[in-house]
Amino acid sequence: MWLLGALYAAAVLSVLPFATNDGPVHMSFARLLGGGLDSGVLQAQHYRANGALHPNLAVYGLAVLLLKGMRPELAEALVQLACLLGPVAGMALVLGQFQRRQQWVALFAFPLALHQLFFLGLYNYCLSVTGFLVSIAALMWMQKRPGAARAAAPIAALYFTYFSHAAGFLAAMVATGVLTALSFAAAWREPGADAEEAVRRHARHAAVLMSPLPLALLAMGGAPDAAGTGFAFGAPLDQRLKSFAILSPLNLQHTPLDRYLVPLLAAAILGSVAVLAVLAALAALAAPAGRSALAPARFPVNGRARAALLLFAALLALALAFPDTAGGGWTHYRRMQMFPYFAGLLCMACLRLRRRVRNALAALAIAVSLALLAGGTWRQQRIKQQLAPMLEVERLVGRHCTVLPLLLDDGGAWASGMALPPKYRPFFHAATRLELHGDRVALFNYLARLQVYPVQFKPGQDTQALLFHWLPQQEGTAVARVDIAGYERASGQAVDYILQWGALPSAPAPLRAEVLRALAGYAPVYTARGGAVRLYRRAAPAAGAGPRSHCAPPAPD
Repeated sequence: MWLLGALYAAAVLSVLPFATNDGPVHMSFARLLGGGLDSGVLQAQHYRANGALHPNLAVYGLAVLLLKGMRPELAEALVQLACLLGPVAGMALVLGQFQRRQQWVALFAFPLALHQLFFLGLYNYCLSVTGFLVSIAALMWMQKRPGAARAAAPIAALYFTYFSHAAGFLAAMVATGVLTALSFAAAWREPGADAEEAVRRHARHAAVLMSPLPLALLAMGGAPDAAGTGFAFGAPLDQRLKSFAILSPLNLQHTPLDRYLVPLLAAAILGSVAVLAVLAALAALAAPAGRSALAPARFPVNGRARAALLLFAALLALALAFPDTAGGGWTHYRRMQMFPYFAGLLCMACLRLRRRVRNALAALAIAVSLALLAGGTWRQQRIKQQLAPMLEVERLVGRHCTVLPLLLDDGGAWASGMALPPKYRPFFHAATRLELHGDRVALFNYLARLQVYPVQFKPGQDTQALLFHWLPQQEGTAVARVDIAGYERASGQAVDYILQWGALPSAPAPLRAEVLRALAGYAPVYTARGGAVRLYRRAAPAAGAGPRSHCAPPAPD
């Protein structure tokens, strides 16, 4: 297990870091929060801190600390390793409390961590998966011995999970509720016990379950405005079940093998759940009349099986019933559908498998992990080559400058026989890395317009609304308008540079016309080999004319 973790670390550090949809924005937010939003003249005019104690905070605390002592690329790579290896460590902690001799099952957490949400750059969600697992492990640890002080561990884990992401927090609350209910029912059914005694013995559990009440009050006090609270169930139940059964968030299309290996991994985990359910049903039918099959607090063998199956069923029900759009966010099902698989690993740990079967399952987990990691790293190396022009753009753009990225084609990295692109957009926020140095602002930021992040646009500076005429909380990312004149008139800020990513002929005809109109008055200063990446500089206006610009020339080489 340590060797596999070292291979994950080597893969991420060899690319430094993996390119993700939103990763550059998270690092920019962390730099702004760590350095203060008044540390740069231009950035202070565009961004403001959101003081509400929403979830989506934990990763910024980690990133701020890392940025204090290292360059942003290494800091983000270490954040990514926390996202990838945290669930493995969390699963090992759960198994250590649940079934210590079966810790080999934690090998399956390695491939489960390489899901689409990670490559979308949802680092807070990834940390919440770790928090979800640590919350379960902490509750099990608390139950093994008396003492009120032990309740501090699951309470702290729940708070960490809440401030990571709401998805992991909801799953953790469901899991702790299920385990508490099982323990309470078992205590109530013990010979000579009554309800009052069971309640007294579970005072710590009640304290744990009630501890997030202040968080709920904070959430209500800082809830998004009505305009950002759309509600939609999303995909119908049959599509959700199909996506869950084939573990679709792991099939990123990095290589053709993904479509075969991922369903095989899903079959191994779900097959373990099915086998355990059948065995539990047979055991219940064969149990003597009046004998309880519920789990006592110490999780003996029969109790472990019941706990694992009920956890799986409860988390699956939560995922299938959860709306895909709610609370100012979307794609919730993709997040929630991962949690039942971790409960499925507990089901696998309950099975008394022969050595050959255990070895075969462990080999499957390792093989799938290595295949997914190798395919992802190979793709990421190609993406890194495509991102090489950003180094020259970084050198040419001066301090205190605004840059408008126009993403016309993000399919270039999948050329040379690549039939299918991966299920994420690694160039989506690539230009935001310019904000990490030189008080520069990239005028495309999908997250700063949403109300659930700690950094937001200042009123009147929402680039998506002013430049692209997007609606508030708009989920779609298509660009149909590029209204530079309207933006400059409304914000009072000049657009100093335009960064064109992708060849102009690859864009739809209406967008091509918008780009050509936007480029009027701009002169080319850099063209990458092949012409897919171009940087344009605003022509110098007449003295006293044009919008305000703070742009300074780039530093000499």
